[in-house]
Amino acid sequence: MSPTRSTGPLGPLKQTFFPRNYSIRFMHVLEQMPHATFLVAPRTGAFYTINTRAAALTGWTRDELASQLLAEVIVDKDALTLIHHLEPGAARTLLNVPIRTRVNSPLLVDLRVSTLKDGGDVLALLQATPSDERQQQNAEKARQAHLMAGLHQILELFEAPTGEALNAAAEKIAQVFSADAVGIYHLSPNSQNFQLEAGWRLPPTLPPQLKWQETLNLQYPFTWSHHQRDNNALTISARAANWAHLVYTPLGGAPVITGAVFIAYQANKTPPTQAAAYLEVIARQLLALIRQMARYNHFVEAKQLTFRYTNQMAALKALVTEGFFLINRHGLVEDANMAGAQMLGYRPEDIIGLPYQDVLVGDDALGNHLVQALTAAFAAATEHEGLLHRRNGEAFPVKVRAHALPPTDGGCAIVLHDLSIARAERTYREHLDHMAYVGASAQAFAHEVRGPLNNIAVGVQYLAARLPETDPLQAAVEKILAETNRLSDLMNNMLAWAKPIDPKPEPLDLSALLQRLMTRWAAKLQQRHIEPNLKLLPSGPLVMADSHLLERVFINLIENAIQAMPAGGQLTLQINHRERGPQGQMAEVRVMDTGTGIPDEHRRRIFDPYFTTKADGTGLGLAICKRILTVHHGAIDVESFPGVGTIFIVTLPILADALTEHPPMPVRQEEMVA
Repeated sequence: MSPTRSTGPLGPLKQTFFPRNYSIRFMHVLEQMPHATFLVAPRTGAFYTINTRAAALTGWTRDELASQLLAEVIVDKDALTLIHHLEPGAARTLLNVPIRTRVNSPLLVDLRVSTLKDGGDVLALLQATPSDERQQQNAEKARQAHLMAGLHQILELFEAPTGEALNAAAEKIAQVFSADAVGIYHLSPNSQNFQLEAGWRLPPTLPPQLKWQETLNLQYPFTWSHHQRDNNALTISARAANWAHLVYTPLGGAPVITGAVFIAYQANKTPPTQAAAYLEVIARQLLALIRQMARYNHFVEAKQLTFRYTNQMAALKALVTEGFFLINRHGLVEDANMAGAQMLGYRPEDIIGLPYQDVLVGDDALGNHLVQALTAAFAAATEHEGLLHRRNGEAFPVKVRAHALPPTDGGCAIVLHDLSIARAERTYREHLDHMAYVGASAQAFAHEVRGPLNNIAVGVQYLAARLPETDPLQAAVEKILAETNRLSDLMNNMLAWAKPIDPKPEPLDLSALLQRLMTRWAAKLQQRHIEPNLKLLPSGPLVMADSHLLERVFINLIENAIQAMPAGGQLTLQINHRERGPQGQMAEVRVMDTGTGIPDEHRRRIFDPYFTTKADGTGLGLAICKRILTVHHGAIDVESFPGVGTIFIVTLPILADALTEHPPMPVRQEEMVA
């Protein structure tokens, strides 16, 4: 075939390719072009040749197209103008160019135009692709980009593989594939069945579990449409849910399948191109995500277990009163409880990381024992008694129990028991035993002496009655009688101190008791020029107490206050309510005077037995008061300001607490004399 409607001699290119009905080589190259290709002369508009794709695109044969001009095929004037004026060697791409076909129906194509100079002529190579193919390619690229973005979003779930990760993955898969429903099955931990783990917009008809017999038909990927037969449990459920399409992929590879994922579509939608291939990629990611979730759950459980054990260990270490130290294989203190650190005069954080020799400073025998514990194999615990030194250099006796840790870890655990406390308790118990013996002896002594004293007093009184009042011996007799009475009072106080207290508690109104006592003492207070001042509550508070014993306490305090104000003053009795934490509501009675006060060196010993600053005192009054209040679960304290006055503070549980928690109880003999 020769070019038609062309004039002038053939150029070099045409001479090369177009003699003898075109060159076979040129036509072979043209046929390999991926698009519909036309070779034209823009100046004349003649078609030199086309490839098979061009004939298929336009519907014309080579001969039919050769009989037409370029302007008869390309009807867009702007495109024709560009082709005609395009410089040799240049190239341009034109979009949506209408061309005429055999059926006279315009077809939009994208043209890539390139020109070359052939001698004195210019040839144009036109490569045409339907514009809708470009649009389809762009749509496919956008779809693939959307799929890749979805894959990336699923990968982001690996950052927080919590229990909700699979449901989030199902929703993202639905967004990626524009699916109407997504389901994810996984192997049940207790059986060979598949359990529905997560899903998105799943109907209630979908089976929550796939029996292991049913999973035998789900070993390989498949795509199902509603016009196909149902051959497994999923396709049956898909038809029941009115799904038109279902794409399925197992998790894992046959024969080891650990789950499945599927996407489903209603009748008005279809799966994207290559949905099955992309779903297989996502299935691999889901399988990795499920494994990551399992590892994350194990990690969280281990972390919670570690946190719980750490808190339990911290609580145990806080409760243990013995010192605990953990020494690592390098001889450094790795852990210590508060009791152990305080025993040595440190805080726990002060000694962590220090060499144990700088913390557990003891005698040579103790040091050798610790070295053996660190270097010994895993064996039973050993004990040793010796001396340790506190941070301030003070030495104290201690029992050390050391236990070497397994060789894989090295080091040892050390427990310190402060023997000074036990020895002090033993000394105190010996003191109590001694005091009990002294008390019993004093009681026996008082009984033995009180009889002769009474006889002496009666004899002296008889002698005084027989002597004339003017007799010089009367003064000596009166002195003997006064000393006899003082010794008798001392014996009575000794018996009261040594005698066990057995209270008979009953509800008692403190305000009424104090009002009654002040009325009884009114005359004496007036005689001593002392002004009474009562700050009582309208009623109560009620306490559970022995009225006779409490009356004795307050009489003693009132007498002491009167003696502290020889020149007169003011005596105040005040009642308050106080909250004492675990002890509950307490009644507080303050006995205040404006006397001379008590020096600090005396105030610290004022409740000790037999301590007194009075020439005629026995030193047992306040000690007995303290014992009486102790058996009532109360307390007594003193505040004194020399030159200003003294305040005795008595506290007792209010009735509700006294009845339910702290009933008064007797005191043992050894506690009486302590």
